[in-house]
Parts: sequence; C-alpha cells; structure tokens
Amino acid sequence: ASCRRLTCSMSGSKWSTWTTAPTIAAGRWSEPRKQLLCNSRWLLTAGWRDGLDEAGQEALSQALFRYARQMLRRDEKRLNKRGAHLEENDRARHRTRIAAKKMRYDIEFFQALYGEKSSRPYLKALSRLQDQLGLQNDLVVADALLQQLQQKQVRLAPSVAYARGFLAGQVKDGHERMHRLWKKWKAQALPQ
Repeated sequence: ASCRRLTCSMSGSKWSTWTTAPTIAAGRWSEPRKQLLCNSRWLLTAGWRDGLDEAGQEALSQALFRYARQMLRRDEKRLNKRGAHLEENDRARHRTRIAAKKMRYDIEFFQALYGEKSSRPYLKALSRLQDQLGLQNDLVVADALLQQLQQKQVRLAPSVAYARGFLAGQVKDGHERMHRLWKKWKAQALPQ
C-alpha cells in the first residue's frame, strides 16, 4: 500500500496533512476526523471560490466580524423595508415573515461570534415577531380554506361562517399583537 501523504493546496503552496491515505482507508481513523479532513480539504482545494465575481472575492477577504455585521445590517434593512408594507395585504405580511426568518437564521449562525448574552434580546424579539407573523399567515390560509369549504358544502355554511367569524376576531387581535411585537423588535439594537 502506498504511504502517499494527502496534500491540500492553499494559495498555490502545498500543505501536508498530518495523516496518510492508508491510515484513513484502514479505518484506523475515526469517522468524524475523516469528515473533518474531507471538509477541510474541500474548502482549501475545491474551486468553489473560482466562480465568484469580484464582489464575492472581496467578501471572502473581509474579517468575519465585519462581514457578519454587514450581513445583519442588510437583513435588518430588508426586514424594515418589508415591514413598512405590513398592512397592505397578506402577501406583504408573508414576505415580511420570510425576511424575519432569514434574519433569525443569520443571527443564529453568527451567535457564537457575538455571544449568546449579547444576541439573546434581539433574537427573542425577532423570534416572537416571526412567530406572530406566521400565526397571522396561518389564519389567512385557514380562512381561505374555510371559504372554499363553505362554497362547496352549502349545508355546512352556518358552521363554517361561525368558524370564519372566530378567525376574523383572531386576525384582529393578531394585528394588534403584531404591531406591539414589531415595536419591541425595532427597539432592539443589533448584537454587538
């Protein structure tokens, strides 16, 4: 068996890994270590960077903290823009929910960078807003389904009308709660 060393290329120079291919092939290396080595090798040697435009290359050369900050500011700007149209229609509210979800994912991803204590209040306010926006969306979908049922099953019309009236009340209460949660989220500062 060849005892050839695995190598990784980074910026044109060769870096030897500290294990050999036969060691991995013989199973004398734990599975997580194999995965880590494969992932590291892919990150260092794969041409995933080659297809990036100049802006993408610039983003990779930034410090992680600066990049994360820019990303979160962009997310916050997008959420504010979407939130300005909350009252227009159901689609606008749904788009606001999607923007909140994307922002929450980004904050959770960078949470280790900012620390849990720093990011917790912002994340809590954002999660509550996202949950309420999701509930509002669910109520709209439920009402649309009940409306279809009411048209197809005339004999159920009184019961369906009652249920739709109940949902309408929930939607009204939800709008008020959504506005309170929006204000709470707006009062929070991005994690530092």
